[in-house]
Amino acid sequence: CETLMNMISQIEKDMGQEANKVMYPMQDGDVPATYADISKAQTKLAYAPSTEINVGIPKFIQWFKDNDELVQKVIISR
Repeated sequence: CETLMNMISQIEKDMGQEANKVMYPMQDGDVPATYADISKAQTKLAYAPSTEINVGIPKFIQWFKDNDELVQKVIISR
């Protein structure tokens, strides 16, 4: 389980810039924590996640930068 702020901090670190964050109190419907039940994926697909957030986020950011044309197509097709 990762906190949102930890995820944002990792993205900031890997992007080399601070996010423009606007902090609000918990809103109706917000939950303090969530946990995914991956047991079905583990059983049926032999899914065994092993990538730590500090490894996965930099890899995703690099993929995102390397695939700008694809990303732009997805954004424009909205």
